[in-house]
Amino acid sequence: RRPPTQSLVETLWLDAVGKLSDLPAHALLGGKIRDRVRVDAWANRPPEAVLSRLVAQAAEAGYTGLKLKCDGRGDMIHALAGVAGEVPPEFEFTIDPMCSLRTFAASARLLEKAARLPFAVRVEDPFPHDAPAEWHRAHQTFPLPLIWHGRSLEQVRFALREGLADGYNVAGDPAFRFLSAAGMVAAAPAHCWHGASLELGIVQTARLHACAVAPACELASDLSSSWVRQHTLLTANPPVENGTIPVSDQPGLGIQLDEEAIAR
Repeated sequence: RRPPTQSLVETLWLDAVGKLSDLPAHALLGGKIRDRVRVDAWANRPPEAVLSRLVAQAAEAGYTGLKLKCDGRGDMIHALAGVAGEVPPEFEFTIDPMCSLRTFAASARLLEKAARLPFAVRVEDPFPHDAPAEWHRAHQTFPLPLIWHGRSLEQVRFALREGLADGYNVAGDPAFRFLSAAGMVAAAPAHCWHGASLELGIVQTARLHACAVAPACELASDLSSSWVRQHTLLTANPPVENGTIPVSDQPGLGIQLDEEAIAR
Protein backbone atom coordinates (compact mmCIF):
# COMPACT_ATOMS: atom_id res chain seq x y z
CA ARG A 1 0.00 0.00 0.00
CA ARG A 2 1.39 3.41 -0.97
CA PRO A 3 1.99 5.93 1.82
CA PRO A 4 -0.60 8.75 1.83
CA THR A 5 2.02 11.49 1.34
CA GLN A 6 1.12 12.29 -2.28
CA SER A 7 -2.60 12.41 -1.55
CA LEU A 8 -2.03 14.63 1.48
CA VAL A 9 0.16 17.07 -0.44
CA GLU A 10 -2.27 17.17 -3.36
CA THR A 11 -5.27 17.82 -1.11
CA LEU A 12 -3.45 20.64 0.69
CA TRP A 13 -2.32 22.05 -2.67
CA LEU A 14 -5.84 22.03 -4.13
CA ASP A 15 -7.20 23.90 -1.14
CA ALA A 16 -4.32 26.39 -0.72
CA VAL A 17 -3.78 27.22 -4.38
CA GLY A 18 -7.50 27.38 -4.99
CA LYS A 19 -7.93 29.93 -2.22
CA LEU A 20 -4.93 31.97 -3.37
CA SER A 21 -6.18 32.04 -6.97
CA ASP A 22 -9.87 32.32 -6.06
CA LEU A 23 -10.62 29.09 -7.95
CA PRO A 24 -12.48 25.95 -6.84
CA ALA A 25 -10.47 22.75 -6.65
CA HIS A 26 -12.27 21.24 -9.64
CA ALA A 27 -11.03 24.11 -11.83
CA LEU A 28 -7.46 23.18 -10.92
CA LEU A 29 -8.17 19.61 -11.99
CA GLY A 30 -9.49 20.63 -15.40
CA GLY A 31 -12.96 22.03 -14.72
CA LYS A 32 -16.16 20.30 -13.69
CA ILE A 33 -18.56 18.88 -16.26
CA ARG A 34 -21.33 18.24 -13.71
CA ASP A 35 -22.70 20.28 -10.81
CA ARG A 36 -23.74 17.26 -8.76
CA VAL A 37 -22.11 13.86 -8.26
CA ARG A 38 -24.03 10.62 -7.76
CA VAL A 39 -23.43 8.87 -4.43
CA ASP A 40 -24.67 5.72 -2.70
CA ALA A 41 -25.11 4.86 0.95
CA TRP A 42 -23.01 1.98 2.26
CA ALA A 43 -23.37 -0.89 4.70
CA ASN A 44 -21.39 -4.03 5.44
CA ARG A 45 -23.50 -7.22 5.69
CA PRO A 46 -26.53 -6.38 7.84
CA PRO A 47 -29.06 -9.06 8.77
CA GLU A 48 -32.36 -8.90 6.97
CA ALA A 49 -34.24 -6.98 9.69
CA VAL A 50 -31.50 -4.36 9.90
CA LEU A 51 -31.23 -4.14 6.11
CA SER A 52 -34.89 -3.22 5.86
CA ARG A 53 -34.39 -0.31 8.27
CA LEU A 54 -31.20 0.82 6.53
CA VAL A 55 -32.91 0.98 3.14
CA ALA A 56 -35.70 3.11 4.61
CA GLN A 57 -33.21 5.38 6.37
CA ALA A 58 -31.06 5.75 3.25
CA ALA A 59 -34.07 6.69 1.16
CA GLU A 60 -35.19 9.18 3.80
CA ALA A 61 -31.68 10.70 3.80
CA GLY A 62 -31.86 11.30 0.04
CA TYR A 63 -29.95 8.28 -1.29
CA THR A 64 -31.25 6.22 -4.19
CA GLY A 65 -28.86 3.30 -3.81
CA LEU A 66 -27.03 1.18 -1.25
CA LYS A 67 -23.75 -0.70 -1.58
CA LEU A 68 -23.38 -3.92 0.42
CA LYS A 69 -20.64 -6.44 1.06
CA CYS A 70 -21.58 -10.08 0.53
CA ASP A 71 -20.09 -13.43 1.49
CA GLY A 72 -19.44 -16.42 -0.74
CA ARG A 73 -22.78 -17.98 0.21
CA GLY A 74 -24.66 -14.94 -1.06
CA ASP A 75 -25.97 -13.76 2.31
CA MET A 76 -26.92 -10.32 0.97
CA ILE A 77 -28.65 -11.77 -2.10
CA HIS A 78 -30.86 -13.81 0.22
CA ALA A 79 -31.40 -10.78 2.49
CA LEU A 80 -32.40 -8.59 -0.46
CA ALA A 81 -34.90 -11.21 -1.55
CA GLY A 82 -36.37 -11.11 1.94
CA VAL A 83 -36.91 -7.33 1.93
CA ALA A 84 -37.86 -6.98 -1.74
CA GLY A 85 -41.39 -5.86 -0.93
CA GLU A 86 -40.10 -2.98 1.21
CA VAL A 87 -37.66 -1.42 -1.26
CA PRO A 88 -38.71 2.02 -2.59
CA PRO A 89 -39.31 2.39 -6.34
CA GLU A 90 -36.13 2.86 -8.40
CA PHE A 91 -33.86 2.17 -5.41
CA GLU A 92 -30.74 0.27 -6.52
CA PHE A 93 -28.19 -2.04 -4.93
CA THR A 94 -24.58 -3.01 -5.49
CA ILE A 95 -23.40 -6.20 -3.80
CA ASP A 96 -19.70 -6.92 -3.44
CA PRO A 97 -18.70 -10.54 -2.74
CA MET A 98 -15.02 -9.48 -2.92
CA CYS A 99 -14.22 -12.29 -5.40
CA SER A 100 -15.59 -14.92 -2.99
CA LEU A 101 -18.03 -16.54 -5.43
CA ARG A 102 -14.92 -18.16 -6.93
CA THR A 103 -16.45 -19.86 -10.01
CA PHE A 104 -19.52 -19.45 -12.18
CA ALA A 105 -20.53 -23.08 -11.74
CA ALA A 106 -20.53 -22.74 -7.95
CA SER A 107 -22.48 -19.47 -7.93
CA ALA A 108 -24.88 -19.72 -10.89
CA ARG A 109 -27.95 -20.23 -8.69
CA LEU A 110 -27.03 -17.22 -6.54
CA LEU A 111 -26.52 -15.03 -9.59
CA GLU A 112 -29.82 -16.21 -11.06
CA LYS A 113 -31.56 -15.26 -7.80
CA ALA A 114 -29.92 -11.82 -7.91
CA ALA A 115 -30.99 -11.35 -11.52
CA ARG A 116 -34.62 -12.11 -10.60
CA LEU A 117 -34.84 -9.48 -7.85
CA PRO A 118 -37.44 -6.79 -8.67
CA PHE A 119 -34.97 -3.90 -8.58
CA ALA A 120 -31.65 -3.04 -10.16
CA VAL A 121 -28.68 -4.99 -8.78
CA ARG A 122 -25.03 -4.73 -9.73
CA VAL A 123 -22.45 -7.30 -8.67
CA GLU A 124 -18.96 -6.01 -7.93
CA ASP A 125 -16.00 -8.40 -8.11
CA PRO A 126 -17.94 -11.68 -8.10
CA PHE A 127 -14.91 -13.71 -9.20
CA PRO A 128 -11.13 -13.47 -8.83
CA HIS A 129 -9.45 -11.08 -11.25
CA ASP A 130 -7.27 -13.87 -12.64
CA ALA A 131 -10.32 -15.86 -13.79
CA PRO A 132 -11.65 -13.96 -16.82
CA ALA A 133 -13.50 -17.01 -18.13
CA GLU A 134 -15.80 -16.92 -15.08
CA TRP A 135 -16.62 -13.26 -15.74
CA HIS A 136 -17.40 -14.02 -19.38
CA ARG A 137 -19.71 -16.93 -18.47
CA ALA A 138 -21.68 -14.77 -16.05
CA HIS A 139 -21.98 -12.04 -18.67
CA GLN A 140 -23.26 -14.46 -21.26
CA THR A 141 -25.81 -16.07 -18.94
CA PHE A 142 -27.43 -13.40 -16.77
CA PRO A 143 -28.45 -9.76 -17.36
CA LEU A 144 -26.55 -8.63 -14.26
CA PRO A 145 -24.20 -5.66 -14.62
CA LEU A 146 -20.76 -6.69 -13.38
CA ILE A 147 -18.40 -4.18 -11.77
CA TRP A 148 -14.62 -4.52 -11.76
CA HIS A 149 -12.76 -2.99 -8.82
CA GLY A 150 -9.57 -1.77 -10.42
CA ARG A 151 -6.93 -1.14 -7.78
CA SER A 152 -4.29 -0.11 -10.30
CA LEU A 153 -4.10 1.25 -13.83
CA GLU A 154 -2.87 -2.15 -14.99
CA GLN A 155 -5.92 -3.92 -13.56
CA VAL A 156 -8.29 -1.42 -15.18
CA ARG A 157 -6.49 -1.74 -18.52
CA PHE A 158 -6.69 -5.56 -18.37
CA ALA A 159 -10.44 -5.60 -17.67
CA LEU A 160 -11.14 -3.09 -20.42
CA ARG A 161 -9.07 -5.03 -22.93
CA GLU A 162 -10.81 -8.31 -22.07
CA GLY A 163 -14.30 -6.76 -21.92
CA LEU A 164 -14.97 -8.24 -18.50
CA ALA A 165 -17.20 -5.64 -16.86
CA ASP A 166 -20.07 -3.23 -17.42
CA GLY A 167 -18.67 -0.63 -15.03
CA TYR A 168 -15.64 0.08 -12.89
CA ASN A 169 -14.91 0.95 -9.29
CA VAL A 170 -11.80 3.06 -9.74
CA ALA A 171 -9.76 3.92 -6.68
CA GLY A 172 -7.01 6.48 -6.98
CA ASP A 173 -4.91 8.64 -4.72
CA PRO A 174 -3.87 11.26 -5.49
CA ALA A 175 -6.55 12.56 -7.89
CA PHE A 176 -4.39 12.34 -11.00
CA ARG A 177 -4.35 8.53 -10.65
CA PHE A 178 -8.13 8.42 -10.46
CA LEU A 179 -8.46 10.78 -13.43
CA SER A 180 -6.00 8.67 -15.44
CA ALA A 181 -7.98 5.50 -14.78
CA ALA A 182 -11.29 7.25 -15.40
CA GLY A 183 -9.89 8.52 -18.69
CA MET A 184 -9.18 4.97 -19.81
CA VAL A 185 -12.71 3.95 -18.83
CA ALA A 186 -14.16 6.87 -20.81
CA ALA A 187 -12.20 5.84 -23.91
CA ALA A 188 -13.64 2.31 -23.81
CA PRO A 189 -16.37 3.76 -23.57
CA ALA A 190 -17.70 2.75 -20.15
CA HIS A 191 -18.66 4.27 -16.81
CA CYS A 192 -17.08 4.23 -13.36
CA TRP A 193 -17.42 5.44 -9.80
CA HIS A 194 -14.77 6.67 -7.36
CA GLY A 195 -13.95 4.01 -4.82
CA ALA A 196 -13.14 5.05 -1.28
CA SER A 197 -12.71 3.83 2.27
CA LEU A 198 -15.29 6.16 3.81
CA GLU A 199 -12.70 8.76 4.65
CA LEU A 200 -13.47 11.90 6.64
CA GLY A 201 -14.70 15.11 5.07
CA ILE A 202 -11.47 16.67 3.78
CA VAL A 203 -10.36 13.75 1.61
CA GLN A 204 -13.91 12.98 0.57
CA THR A 205 -14.39 16.56 -0.65
CA ALA A 206 -11.19 16.39 -2.70
CA ARG A 207 -12.54 13.21 -4.31
CA LEU A 208 -15.87 14.90 -4.96
CA HIS A 209 -14.10 17.58 -7.01
CA ALA A 210 -12.27 14.87 -8.99
CA CYS A 211 -15.56 13.07 -9.70
CA ALA A 212 -17.04 16.29 -11.03
CA VAL A 213 -14.23 16.51 -13.59
CA ALA A 214 -14.19 12.92 -14.92
CA PRO A 215 -16.60 12.30 -17.86
CA ALA A 216 -16.81 8.56 -17.12
CA CYS A 217 -17.81 9.04 -13.47
CA GLU A 218 -21.53 8.52 -14.05
CA LEU A 219 -22.07 5.73 -11.51
CA ALA A 220 -22.73 6.46 -7.83
CA SER A 221 -19.45 6.96 -5.96
CA ASP A 222 -18.45 5.93 -2.44
CA LEU A 223 -18.71 9.42 -0.93
CA SER A 224 -20.98 8.70 2.00
CA SER A 225 -18.84 9.38 5.07
CA SER A 226 -21.59 11.51 6.60
CA TRP A 227 -23.84 8.43 6.39
CA VAL A 228 -21.51 6.13 8.36
CA ARG A 229 -19.30 8.47 10.40
CA GLN A 230 -20.26 10.04 13.71
CA HIS A 231 -18.57 13.24 12.49
CA THR A 232 -16.76 14.19 9.29
CA LEU A 233 -14.85 17.06 11.02
CA LEU A 234 -16.56 19.58 8.72
CA THR A 235 -18.90 22.32 9.90
CA ALA A 236 -21.44 21.19 7.31
CA ASN A 237 -21.85 18.19 5.03
CA PRO A 238 -23.21 18.58 1.50
CA PRO A 239 -26.89 17.62 1.41
CA VAL A 240 -27.85 14.44 -0.41
CA GLU A 241 -30.74 15.00 -2.81
CA ASN A 242 -32.03 12.38 -5.24
CA GLY A 243 -28.83 10.38 -4.80
CA THR A 244 -26.48 13.28 -5.59
CA ILE A 245 -24.41 15.84 -3.69
CA PRO A 246 -23.46 19.31 -4.95
CA VAL A 247 -19.94 20.34 -5.97
CA SER A 248 -18.82 23.60 -4.39
CA ASP A 249 -17.72 26.54 -6.51
CA GLN A 250 -16.10 28.25 -3.53
CA PRO A 251 -12.30 28.72 -3.64
CA GLY A 252 -10.24 25.66 -2.81
CA LEU A 253 -12.15 22.67 -1.49
CA GLY A 254 -14.97 24.95 -0.33
CA ILE A 255 -15.16 23.50 3.19
CA GLN A 256 -14.60 24.62 6.76
CA LEU A 257 -13.20 22.46 9.52
CA ASP A 258 -15.11 22.05 12.76
CA GLU A 259 -12.42 23.06 15.26
CA GLU A 260 -14.51 21.98 18.25
CA ALA A 261 -15.02 18.51 16.82
CA ILE A 262 -11.30 18.22 16.09
CA ALA A 263 -10.46 19.28 19.66
CA ARG A 264 -12.74 16.55 21.04
